[in-house]
Amino acid sequence: MTRLVMRLAAVAGMSLFLMACSTGLDTGSLNVGETDSGVTPDSAVSRDQGSGTVDTGVNPDSGTAPTPVIRLSVSPAGANATMNVTGGTSPGTAVTFTVRNLGNGAIAALTAPNLGAGTTNFRLVAGQNTCGTKVLAAGAECTFQVEPVANTNIPGGYTATLTIRDANDVRSNELTLEGTASGFPTNISVDPLSDTLAVTPTADPTFTFTFTNETGIPTNALKPAALSGTNSAKFSIVTDNCAGTALAASSPGNSCTVTVSTRNIAENGDHTAKLTVTDTTNDDITAVASLTADASGFDPVLVMTPDIPDPFLFTFTAGGAPPSSPETQVFTITNSGEGPTLALLAAGLSGTGAAAFTITADTCEDAVLEPTDTCTVTVAPDATALTADGTHDATLTVTDGVDSETRGLRVTASGFVATLALTAEVGAALDGMDVRYPGPLGTAITFTVTNTGFADTPVKPTPSLSSTDNFEIANNTCNAVLTTSGVDSNCTFQVRPTVTDNVTAYGANLDVNAGTGIEATPLALSGASRGWPVLLLTPTTPNSPLAISKTRPAAAPVFTVTYTANDGPASVMIAITLTNTTHFVLDDSISPCEGSTLVSGTTAYCGFKVGARNTAVADQTATLTITAPNTDDPPLGTITSNVADLIIAE
Repeated sequence: MTRLVMRLAAVAGMSLFLMACSTGLDTGSLNVGETDSGVTPDSAVSRDQGSGTVDTGVNPDSGTAPTPVIRLSVSPAGANATMNVTGGTSPGTAVTFTVRNLGNGAIAALTAPNLGAGTTNFRLVAGQNTCGTKVLAAGAECTFQVEPVANTNIPGGYTATLTIRDANDVRSNELTLEGTASGFPTNISVDPLSDTLAVTPTADPTFTFTFTNETGIPTNALKPAALSGTNSAKFSIVTDNCAGTALAASSPGNSCTVTVSTRNIAENGDHTAKLTVTDTTNDDITAVASLTADASGFDPVLVMTPDIPDPFLFTFTAGGAPPSSPETQVFTITNSGEGPTLALLAAGLSGTGAAAFTITADTCEDAVLEPTDTCTVTVAPDATALTADGTHDATLTVTDGVDSETRGLRVTASGFVATLALTAEVGAALDGMDVRYPGPLGTAITFTVTNTGFADTPVKPTPSLSSTDNFEIANNTCNAVLTTSGVDSNCTFQVRPTVTDNVTAYGANLDVNAGTGIEATPLALSGASRGWPVLLLTPTTPNSPLAISKTRPAAAPVFTVTYTANDGPASVMIAITLTNTTHFVLDDSISPCEGSTLVSGTTAYCGFKVGARNTAVADQTATLTITAPNTDDPPLGTITSNVADLIIAE
């Protein structure tokens, strides 16, 4: 190996020299460091890059104190000038450097190799440094490795200056490291990388992003900017200066801008998206920006119309037509706010009178109302639930679970009263309720009382007759209140004529009452009776008593009796009945009548008179009647004549 000779100044300071060497030869370059001896570098050192011999100007045999000399070399020679990163793969190939003590004295502990300002693109290889803090004796050596690094293309190259020294600041020669980086995709930066803007109904700001070619190599034409992500549809690109633009390697022309609008956002919350700019031919050349719109104030406001009167008034009349306008009401719900609703729930009714209403149609259920959107709910009184007069209040609510709108409802129900209908059995002749001898009862007619109203009767129905002289009520089943439907809504009773004598015409009105104001329409009943035998006493004075004179006995009236059998016995035995015999006297001496038999169709002149006794007192009265037993089988009682009223006169 060729020997490297150094001339050292006879002072404390010394100079270090650097050479690149290969096996058996010294190669590379030597640089002379500064010296504190006052000797210029040209006088202190000579440089021989061909032979690798350096004349230090000092005789090693002169007895001068031992001096260390550090030499730094590279293997293979020249490798330090081609420390490239290629193919986009970092780090590049490592280069081995040798540290040798060429002096005649030991080197103090070594320090770490120094790359100066080149640490961005060079670094020591971990685990490949045998120098560490070694103390190198004269002629000893150690090695370490350096590798190039890069993360982008550097076509103009990069450099560093490599040195090493010991603890006494004895420095080696300097080696220049050089290289280039290539094969990396050209990349783009974006500013800002992410951005957040506040969005309100009155403020819809825009994002502006600047995309810059940072690598120094031109891009191809860029694709149109694209939005992606969950909420991307809520953003829109309003300006794209990047689309079709090839970014230059350096300014000017190495950047472009994209503007994104938030105008489509109308819902509270954070809305995010990604904005991407990509090379048209290489998808690896791309940049992505993050967008966040913090939206507030986009709240829905539900409004229900009509909103007056409040509560909304319904009317319902029992027995009327099925509910229809205005009994059926359509309510319109409008989102008058700035944001959409959540999915609306089914419209609901609440309150003490909720059962009195029904929702007949609901287009709001499950609807999401955007601002100005509408839906409808139709409400009507519930005819099946309204069973009595009165007022019923309820509340209609439409909600999405967060926002709600309510409306008061009121229905006034009327007409829920009981109504009685009185009907006779089919075919019955109410004007022919006759009785024929021997009676005493005619044919009964069955009547039905029905509650045709919309409320139960407050009390049981009670039938009544305006006159009971010739009619009676029988078999009455009206023993309970009448309901509005079913078997308990009606009851029955019978009416029959009751007569024991010939009556040319008789009548009465039939009525039914089931509480105050609850009456059936009365029915008129009429009939006649015939066929009874008749004893007729004459004379009689229908409107005043027959006067019997006290002072004129000869003027006493003579009474006769006529018997008409009709459907009775052919003959009867008569008896005379005179009341008040204290003042009146019967004179039957002319032709006795008492006990005589009268034959139907003949007139019996019994020659009896009625006079006043001598002791009679004026104005005394009496009655005179003729009776005969009814001898039909079975016996039918007594046949009685009309009555003659008598009075004592002077």
